[in-house]
Amino acid sequence: MIRHLFKLVWNRKKTNVLIVAEIFCSFVVVFTLVAMGMFMYDKFRDSVGFDCEGVWEIAVARNSVNEWGPWSSEEAATFRRLLQTLQSMDGVVAAAGASTAPYMGTIHITSWEHGNRQIETELSMVTPEFKDVLGIELVSGRWLREEDSALDWTPIVVDEEMARQIAGEADPVGERVSDDPENDYRVVGVVREYQPNGEFSEDGSYTFRLAGLDGEGESSLSTIVVKLAPGTRADFEESMVETLQSIAQGWSFNVKHLESARESYLKNELTPLAAMGLVAIFLLLMVVLGLTGVMWQNVTRRTQEIGLRRATGAHRARIQRQIVGEVMVTASLGLFVGSLLAIQVPLISPVPVSYGVVLPALLVSAASILLLAALCGLYPGWSATRIQPAEALHYQ
Repeated sequence: MIRHLFKLVWNRKKTNVLIVAEIFCSFVVVFTLVAMGMFMYDKFRDSVGFDCEGVWEIAVARNSVNEWGPWSSEEAATFRRLLQTLQSMDGVVAAAGASTAPYMGTIHITSWEHGNRQIETELSMVTPEFKDVLGIELVSGRWLREEDSALDWTPIVVDEEMARQIAGEADPVGERVSDDPENDYRVVGVVREYQPNGEFSEDGSYTFRLAGLDGEGESSLSTIVVKLAPGTRADFEESMVETLQSIAQGWSFNVKHLESARESYLKNELTPLAAMGLVAIFLLLMVVLGLTGVMWQNVTRRTQEIGLRRATGAHRARIQRQIVGEVMVTASLGLFVGSLLAIQVPLISPVPVSYGVVLPALLVSAASILLLAALCGLYPGWSATRIQPAEALHYQ
């Protein structure tokens, strides 16, 4: 039966080649959509390593002539007073300074020579309260402390990905990161994998280093992160900014709610996927109409053939299965070509996509196309079963 169906499809190859091409294009679009959806869902399920509920980010601009240069001792003291004031305000659970914060869109990359290989990581300068503000979970070791600034070596806290780069599966606490004796960086703690650039950002390692506010030279702190108590009133933002401006006259403060920033980030990331979904729907609709029309036309042209089969005793169900089977075979040809391309994705994709995503996406996409093909063959198949044997005898 299957061999006969392939023969029928091959005999009408000039008619079916466009349908096969449509099926191929539809499969590619659906596969891309499903694979992207699965890939993004897997990344979305992974923890980003921080909690954004009730957290505000305050971008601080000194508005001085040397905006991006080293701080003066007065500016460092002012920033320290800002943190102390925020920490003492009613409704504030904790406040910390940082060079970068989640969803800011800025990164600071640094690298070290470790064991004759280069280790690259994102780096953020933070004050000790940063962990409490963002609810960062400590896995081993300890977090950064104020007294660490008095050490003759530099303590750092790394996330799990950075820990694997340093020590593999072993605990890196106590390890020196840099082979350079003049840059004595040592791991004092490990936290959960930290992804401040968002759920769908590329996987990478992260490192935290203590920011000093005891004198001149510090220029990296440009953000204050604040954890608010539940139920804080909306007008607290205005009074908070007024208090900060009274302490740091001439400085400017731009407040951003971390939850709102996350929503905007997710919207920007998911919009292309939604747009592709609409394209896929319209393309599939065109394929459905095309397949249905071609098969209905084939049935009309084959009235004599089908009528003679009915006259020789062919059952209606058998005729309908043949028509649906032809549609399925035509769709299978397009899916075969598309599947050959899909299985190459992990090898050619610029984004690291595993077969754990590709194979399920391939199966789901192929099953969806075959289901649509079967539905497209139902009406032409039903039409074929309504042809009476007498029509074949009167067919011109």
